[in-house]
Amino acid sequence: MTDRQPQRSVLFNMLNVVLGIVTPRILGGQEMPRLRSTEITVRFKRMLPQFVLHRKKPSFYAKELCISEVYLNEVVKKNTGMTPTEWINVAILLEAKRLLRSTALTVKEIAHELGYEDHAYFSRFFKKNTSMTPLEFRNTILN
Repeated sequence: MTDRQPQRSVLFNMLNVVLGIVTPRILGGQEMPRLRSTEITVRFKRMLPQFVLHRKKPSFYAKELCISEVYLNEVVKKNTGMTPTEWINVAILLEAKRLLRSTALTVKEIAHELGYEDHAYFSRFFKKNTSMTPLEFRNTILN
């Protein structure tokens, strides 16, 4: 996954939200009913900021939404183009980047803040998804 792909997906989804708010007003205040799959996707994405630091498995979100993990994967992928796991990873990476930019916490401390007991695992996860280590990212931002 490149850094641009999550940004494009986030922008696309923000545009969808704005259109979802504006369109009913244009249509005379009549709000169009949401599809069940859209409602599930919206609820999943609203849950992410609240739980993502300590709940990284889609099965948790599926259970909270009272649906199967397979169905959660299906509807989120259909509605956003990304799987729940990809959304979870994007949320973790955004928070990690924010902490690397705005704090003096060590990578080990940041990993702990993000719910990782093994900071080496967190560093591998970060590098796999950004093509640089957390320290390389921090040094790039600071220079």
